[in-house]
Amino acid sequence: HYLKKVARASMAEPALSLEGLSLEPLLGDGEAEGDWVDLLPALAQAAQGLGVSELLQGSLFSLGEAMSALEMMHPQMDSGMEGNSPTAASVPEAWNLDELRPRWPRALSARETLGCLDELFALLLLFLRGHSLAQTVFQCAWAHAPDVLGCSLLHLYVVGTLRIADAAHVAVVRGNVCEEEDFSASTSGLPLALEVSDAELLEGFAVAEALLAAQLARVAAAPPQGAAAAPAAGLGDLPAGWEMVGEASAAELGALQCRLRLLRALFALISPLRKHTPARPLALSGEPAAAHEVALAELARVLASLGCGSSPEEFGFGFFASASLR
Repeated sequence: HYLKKVARASMAEPALSLEGLSLEPLLGDGEAEGDWVDLLPALAQAAQGLGVSELLQGSLFSLGEAMSALEMMHPQMDSGMEGNSPTAASVPEAWNLDELRPRWPRALSARETLGCLDELFALLLLFLRGHSLAQTVFQCAWAHAPDVLGCSLLHLYVVGTLRIADAAHVAVVRGNVCEEEDFSASTSGLPLALEVSDAELLEGFAVAEALLAAQLARVAAAPPQGAAAAPAAGLGDLPAGWEMVGEASAAELGALQCRLRLLRALFALISPLRKHTPARPLALSGEPAAAHEVALAELARVLASLGCGSSPEEFGFGFFASASLR
Protein backbone atom coordinates (compact mmCIF):
# COMPACT_ATOMS: atom_id res chain seq x y z
CA HIS A 1 0.00 0.00 0.00
CA TYR A 2 2.91 2.35 0.79
CA LEU A 3 4.64 1.50 -2.49
CA LYS A 4 1.39 2.21 -4.30
CA LYS A 5 1.12 5.68 -2.76
CA VAL A 6 4.75 6.48 -3.54
CA ALA A 7 4.34 5.36 -7.13
CA ARG A 8 1.09 7.30 -7.56
CA ALA A 9 2.67 10.48 -6.14
CA SER A 10 5.73 10.12 -8.33
CA MET A 11 4.19 9.33 -11.71
CA ALA A 12 5.59 12.54 -13.18
CA GLU A 13 9.15 11.58 -12.26
CA PRO A 14 11.08 9.84 -15.05
CA ALA A 15 13.41 8.44 -12.36
CA LEU A 16 10.78 5.81 -11.53
CA SER A 17 10.82 4.45 -15.08
CA LEU A 18 13.51 2.23 -16.53
CA GLU A 19 13.93 2.10 -20.31
CA GLY A 20 10.33 2.83 -21.05
CA LEU A 21 8.94 0.82 -18.13
CA SER A 22 5.98 2.67 -16.60
CA LEU A 23 3.81 1.90 -13.60
CA GLU A 24 0.81 3.69 -15.06
CA PRO A 25 -0.80 0.62 -16.69
CA LEU A 26 -0.51 -1.26 -13.42
CA LEU A 27 -1.94 1.50 -11.26
CA GLY A 28 -4.94 2.31 -13.44
CA ASP A 29 -7.34 4.87 -12.04
CA GLY A 30 -8.75 2.99 -9.07
CA GLU A 31 -8.90 5.08 -5.94
CA ALA A 32 -11.27 2.92 -3.85
CA GLU A 33 -10.29 2.02 -0.32
CA GLY A 34 -8.57 -1.34 -0.29
CA ASP A 35 -7.60 -1.11 -3.98
CA TRP A 36 -4.40 -3.19 -4.01
CA VAL A 37 -2.00 -3.30 -6.94
CA ASP A 38 0.59 -6.01 -7.48
CA LEU A 39 3.90 -4.29 -8.28
CA LEU A 40 5.96 -7.47 -8.43
CA PRO A 41 5.81 -7.86 -12.25
CA ALA A 42 7.03 -4.27 -12.74
CA LEU A 43 9.78 -4.71 -10.15
CA ALA A 44 10.89 -8.01 -11.69
CA GLN A 45 11.07 -6.39 -15.13
CA ALA A 46 13.03 -3.45 -13.75
CA ALA A 47 15.45 -5.78 -11.97
CA GLN A 48 16.37 -7.40 -15.30
CA GLY A 49 17.77 -4.08 -16.48
CA LEU A 50 20.02 -3.62 -13.47
CA GLY A 51 23.60 -4.75 -13.35
CA VAL A 52 25.56 -6.00 -10.38
CA SER A 53 25.76 -3.38 -7.57
CA GLU A 54 23.23 -1.09 -9.30
CA LEU A 55 20.22 0.28 -7.43
CA LEU A 56 17.06 1.96 -8.66
CA GLN A 57 16.16 4.92 -6.47
CA GLY A 58 13.17 7.25 -6.38
CA SER A 59 13.36 10.69 -4.82
CA LEU A 60 10.41 9.87 -2.55
CA PHE A 61 11.69 6.43 -1.55
CA SER A 62 15.04 6.63 0.20
CA LEU A 63 17.25 3.80 1.40
CA GLY A 64 15.99 4.35 4.96
CA GLU A 65 12.39 4.01 3.82
CA ALA A 66 13.30 0.90 1.86
CA MET A 67 14.85 -0.66 4.96
CA SER A 68 11.70 0.14 6.93
CA ALA A 69 9.57 -1.49 4.24
CA LEU A 70 11.70 -4.63 4.47
CA GLU A 71 10.76 -4.91 8.13
CA MET A 72 7.21 -5.84 7.16
CA MET A 73 6.49 -9.52 7.86
CA HIS A 74 9.77 -9.83 9.78
CA PRO A 75 8.68 -11.65 12.96
CA GLN A 76 10.68 -9.41 15.30
CA MET A 77 10.30 -6.06 13.56
CA ASP A 78 6.67 -6.19 12.42
CA SER A 79 4.60 -6.03 15.60
CA GLY A 80 1.38 -6.95 13.80
CA MET A 81 -2.11 -5.69 14.48
CA GLU A 82 -5.52 -7.14 15.31
CA GLY A 83 -7.95 -4.84 13.56
CA ASN A 84 -11.06 -6.28 15.16
CA SER A 85 -9.74 -6.51 18.72
CA PRO A 86 -11.51 -4.41 21.34
CA THR A 87 -9.62 -1.44 22.70
CA ALA A 88 -9.49 -0.02 26.19
CA ALA A 89 -7.99 3.09 27.72
CA SER A 90 -6.61 1.27 30.75
CA VAL A 91 -6.03 -2.19 32.16
CA PRO A 92 -9.01 -1.98 34.58
CA GLU A 93 -11.23 -1.09 31.63
CA ALA A 94 -9.78 -3.95 29.60
CA TRP A 95 -10.62 -6.31 32.46
CA ASN A 96 -14.29 -5.68 31.72
CA LEU A 97 -14.08 -6.55 28.04
CA ASP A 98 -15.24 -10.08 27.39
CA GLU A 99 -12.44 -10.88 24.95
CA LEU A 100 -9.70 -9.61 27.27
CA ARG A 101 -10.92 -10.57 30.72
CA PRO A 102 -8.78 -13.16 32.52
CA ARG A 103 -11.55 -15.64 33.15
CA TRP A 104 -11.49 -17.63 36.36
CA PRO A 105 -15.03 -18.43 37.50
CA ARG A 106 -13.43 -20.47 40.30
CA ALA A 107 -10.02 -20.99 41.82
CA LEU A 108 -7.61 -22.52 39.32
CA SER A 109 -6.83 -26.18 39.72
CA ALA A 110 -3.22 -27.37 39.89
CA ARG A 111 -3.46 -28.63 36.30
CA GLU A 112 -4.73 -25.27 35.06
CA THR A 113 -2.07 -23.42 37.05
CA LEU A 114 0.64 -25.56 35.47
CA GLY A 115 -0.72 -24.71 32.03
CA CYS A 116 -0.55 -21.00 32.86
CA LEU A 117 3.03 -21.31 34.13
CA ASP A 118 4.14 -23.10 30.96
CA GLU A 119 2.43 -20.56 28.71
CA LEU A 120 4.01 -17.65 30.58
CA PHE A 121 7.45 -19.25 30.51
CA ALA A 122 7.17 -19.77 26.75
CA LEU A 123 6.29 -16.09 26.34
CA LEU A 124 9.32 -15.13 28.48
CA LEU A 125 11.62 -17.20 26.27
CA LEU A 126 10.19 -15.46 23.20
CA PHE A 127 11.07 -12.10 24.76
CA LEU A 128 14.60 -13.28 25.56
CA ARG A 129 14.97 -14.29 21.91
CA GLY A 130 14.30 -10.69 20.89
CA HIS A 131 10.56 -10.37 20.38
CA SER A 132 8.54 -7.43 21.66
CA LEU A 133 7.79 -7.36 25.38
CA ALA A 134 4.23 -6.22 24.67
CA GLN A 135 3.59 -9.19 22.39
CA THR A 136 5.19 -11.80 24.61
CA VAL A 137 5.18 -11.55 28.41
CA PHE A 138 2.42 -8.94 28.48
CA GLN A 139 0.07 -11.10 26.45
CA CYS A 140 -0.52 -12.54 29.90
CA ALA A 141 -3.21 -10.27 31.34
CA TRP A 142 -2.01 -10.89 34.88
CA ALA A 143 1.40 -9.38 34.04
CA HIS A 144 -0.29 -5.97 33.83
CA ALA A 145 -1.62 -6.22 37.40
CA PRO A 146 -0.18 -9.22 39.33
CA ASP A 147 -1.81 -8.08 42.59
CA VAL A 148 -5.26 -9.13 41.32
CA LEU A 149 -4.17 -12.76 41.64
CA GLY A 150 -5.46 -14.65 44.63
CA CYS A 151 -3.16 -17.64 44.04
CA SER A 152 0.13 -16.86 45.79
CA LEU A 153 2.18 -19.26 43.68
CA LEU A 154 0.90 -17.82 40.40
CA HIS A 155 1.47 -14.29 41.71
CA LEU A 156 5.07 -15.17 42.62
CA TYR A 157 5.67 -16.73 39.20
CA VAL A 158 4.29 -13.71 37.33
CA VAL A 159 6.38 -11.27 39.39
CA GLY A 160 9.48 -13.44 38.95
CA THR A 161 8.93 -13.49 35.19
CA LEU A 162 8.68 -9.69 35.12
CA ARG A 163 11.87 -9.28 37.15
CA ILE A 164 13.74 -11.63 34.78
CA ALA A 165 12.47 -9.64 31.80
CA ASP A 166 13.67 -6.42 33.44
CA ALA A 167 17.11 -7.87 34.24
CA ALA A 168 17.54 -9.09 30.67
CA HIS A 169 16.43 -5.74 29.28
CA VAL A 170 18.85 -3.79 31.48
CA ALA A 171 21.74 -6.10 30.60
CA VAL A 172 21.16 -5.88 26.85
CA VAL A 173 20.66 -2.11 26.82
CA ARG A 174 23.75 -1.57 28.97
CA GLY A 175 25.78 -3.80 26.67
CA ASN A 176 24.72 -1.56 23.77
CA VAL A 177 25.81 -4.04 21.09
CA CYS A 178 22.46 -5.20 19.74
CA GLU A 179 20.52 -4.12 16.68
CA GLU A 180 16.76 -3.65 16.61
CA GLU A 181 16.50 -6.83 14.57
CA ASP A 182 18.19 -8.77 17.36
CA PHE A 183 16.44 -7.48 20.47
CA SER A 184 13.40 -5.29 21.06
CA ALA A 185 14.87 -2.81 23.54
CA SER A 186 11.68 -0.83 24.15
CA THR A 187 9.60 -1.78 27.17
CA SER A 188 6.71 0.42 25.94
CA GLY A 189 6.32 1.77 29.46
CA LEU A 190 5.00 -1.57 30.72
CA PRO A 191 5.32 -2.31 34.46
CA LEU A 192 8.12 -4.73 35.33
CA ALA A 193 7.48 -5.06 39.07
CA LEU A 194 10.38 -2.77 39.92
CA GLU A 195 8.93 -2.26 43.40
CA VAL A 196 9.87 -5.86 44.25
CA SER A 197 13.50 -6.13 45.32
CA ASP A 198 15.75 -9.09 44.56
CA ALA A 199 15.78 -10.03 48.24
CA GLU A 200 11.97 -10.02 48.46
CA LEU A 201 11.67 -12.16 45.36
CA LEU A 202 14.25 -14.69 46.53
CA GLU A 203 12.52 -14.88 49.91
CA GLY A 204 9.24 -15.56 48.13
CA PHE A 205 10.85 -18.36 46.15
CA ALA A 206 12.24 -19.89 49.36
CA VAL A 207 8.87 -19.80 51.12
CA ALA A 208 7.09 -21.29 48.11
CA GLU A 209 9.60 -24.09 47.68
CA ALA A 210 9.37 -24.95 51.39
CA LEU A 211 5.56 -25.12 51.23
CA LEU A 212 5.66 -27.30 48.13
CA ALA A 213 8.26 -29.63 49.63
CA ALA A 214 6.27 -30.00 52.86
CA GLN A 215 3.03 -30.69 51.01
CA LEU A 216 4.74 -33.15 48.68
CA ALA A 217 6.16 -35.04 51.67
CA ARG A 218 2.72 -35.04 53.31
CA VAL A 219 1.03 -36.46 50.22
CA ALA A 220 3.77 -39.02 49.64
CA ALA A 221 3.52 -40.25 53.24
CA ALA A 222 -0.25 -40.80 53.06
CA PRO A 223 -1.41 -44.42 52.67
CA PRO A 224 -2.73 -45.34 49.21
CA GLN A 225 -6.34 -45.65 50.32
CA GLY A 226 -6.22 -42.24 51.99
CA ALA A 227 -4.26 -40.45 49.31
CA ALA A 228 -7.30 -38.55 48.05
CA ALA A 229 -8.08 -37.23 51.50
CA ALA A 230 -4.49 -36.41 52.43
CA PRO A 231 -4.29 -33.01 50.73
CA ALA A 232 -7.53 -31.86 52.36
CA ALA A 233 -6.23 -32.98 55.74
CA GLY A 234 -3.20 -30.72 55.37
CA LEU A 235 -5.11 -27.78 53.97
CA GLY A 236 -5.31 -26.06 57.31
CA ASP A 237 -1.51 -25.90 57.51
CA LEU A 238 -1.26 -23.83 54.33
CA PRO A 239 -1.42 -20.02 54.37
CA ALA A 240 -4.17 -18.16 52.55
CA GLY A 241 -3.59 -18.11 48.80
CA TRP A 242 -2.06 -21.58 48.74
CA GLU A 243 -5.30 -23.58 48.61
CA MET A 244 -4.44 -24.89 45.15
CA VAL A 245 -1.32 -26.56 46.57
CA GLY A 246 -3.43 -28.35 49.16
CA GLU A 247 -5.55 -29.95 46.44
CA ALA A 248 -2.71 -31.01 44.12
CA SER A 249 -1.57 -34.58 43.55
CA ALA A 250 2.03 -35.70 44.10
CA ALA A 251 2.78 -35.51 40.36
CA GLU A 252 1.31 -32.00 40.14
CA LEU A 253 3.24 -30.85 43.20
CA GLY A 254 6.47 -32.14 41.67
CA ALA A 255 5.68 -30.35 38.42
CA LEU A 256 5.00 -27.08 40.26
CA GLN A 257 8.19 -27.51 42.25
CA CYS A 258 10.50 -27.94 39.25
CA ARG A 259 8.93 -24.98 37.41
CA LEU A 260 9.46 -22.73 40.39
CA ARG A 261 13.06 -23.88 40.78
CA LEU A 262 13.70 -23.32 37.08
CA LEU A 263 12.42 -19.75 37.29
CA ARG A 264 14.48 -19.05 40.42
CA ALA A 265 17.62 -20.44 38.75
CA LEU A 266 16.99 -18.33 35.66
CA PHE A 267 16.60 -15.25 37.83
CA ALA A 268 19.85 -16.04 39.69
CA LEU A 269 21.58 -16.48 36.33
CA ILE A 270 20.29 -13.34 34.54
CA SER A 271 19.87 -10.86 37.40
CA PRO A 272 23.65 -10.40 38.07
CA LEU A 273 24.09 -9.30 34.45
CA ARG A 274 22.65 -5.94 35.45
CA LYS A 275 25.85 -5.30 37.45
CA HIS A 276 28.24 -6.35 34.70
CA THR A 277 30.73 -3.64 33.69
CA PRO A 278 33.92 -3.71 31.58
CA ALA A 279 35.88 -2.97 34.73
CA ARG A 280 34.22 -5.78 36.66
CA PRO A 281 33.13 -8.40 34.11
CA LEU A 282 30.83 -11.16 35.26
CA ALA A 283 32.22 -14.66 34.89
CA LEU A 284 30.09 -17.77 34.74
CA SER A 285 31.40 -19.06 38.05
CA GLY A 286 30.24 -19.28 41.62
CA GLU A 287 26.51 -18.70 42.09
CA PRO A 288 25.74 -18.00 38.38
CA ALA A 289 27.48 -21.24 37.38
CA ALA A 290 25.55 -23.18 40.00
CA ALA A 291 22.31 -21.57 38.83
CA HIS A 292 23.13 -22.62 35.28
CA GLU A 293 23.47 -26.25 36.32
CA VAL A 294 20.24 -26.09 38.35
CA ALA A 295 18.38 -24.52 35.43
CA LEU A 296 19.43 -27.31 33.07
CA ALA A 297 18.46 -30.01 35.57
CA GLU A 298 15.08 -28.45 36.36
CA LEU A 299 14.37 -27.84 32.67
CA ALA A 300 14.72 -31.57 32.09
CA ARG A 301 12.18 -32.19 34.88
CA VAL A 302 9.82 -29.61 33.38
CA LEU A 303 9.96 -31.26 29.96
CA ALA A 304 9.30 -34.65 31.54
CA SER A 305 6.19 -33.31 33.31
CA LEU A 306 4.56 -31.36 30.48
CA GLY A 307 1.60 -33.74 30.53
CA CYS A 308 0.62 -32.57 34.01
CA GLY A 309 -0.56 -29.15 32.82
CA SER A 310 -3.42 -27.96 30.67
CA SER A 311 -2.70 -26.97 27.08
CA PRO A 312 -3.43 -23.36 26.08
CA GLU A 313 -6.47 -24.58 24.12
CA GLU A 314 -8.02 -26.03 27.26
CA PHE A 315 -8.37 -22.77 29.20
CA GLY A 316 -9.58 -19.32 28.20
CA PHE A 317 -8.33 -17.17 31.05
CA GLY A 318 -5.27 -15.20 31.94
CA PHE A 319 -4.07 -14.54 28.40
CA PHE A 320 -5.38 -12.03 25.87
CA ALA A 321 -7.36 -13.45 22.98
CA SER A 322 -5.07 -11.66 20.52
CA ALA A 323 -1.89 -13.26 21.89
CA SER A 324 0.91 -13.76 19.40
CA LEU A 325 0.88 -17.25 17.89
CA ARG A 326 4.63 -17.32 17.42
